[in-house]
Amino acid sequence: MKNGEEISIDFGSNPPETLSISDGLLDANGDYLYTSKEITNVPYVTKKGVYSFKLDTHIASALSSYYEKDQKEFRGFIINASWEKQEKNYAFAIQSNAL
Repeated sequence: MKNGEEISIDFGSNPPETLSISDGLLDANGDYLYTSKEITNVPYVTKKGVYSFKLDTHIASALSSYYEKDQKEFRGFIINASWEKQEKNYAFAIQSNAL
């Protein structure tokens, strides 16, 4: 995916009462590259029960001193969704352009 593209999440007929989305950079093994301080909360919008957010450049992308043209990075997203009597965590990873 490229920065600027939109990611949508649809819970169908059962949208959560509360939702949070976090974003962190991953290494090739799926481990976070940096500390929890560099894991960011992702702002989102809700339209007709569908949650969406724009894939922005991650703040930690600029921490590496090694620059490579068209560099790609792995991003790990965690979604915490809560309903009245239930809480679920979802995770997914994507590969995006770094800057």
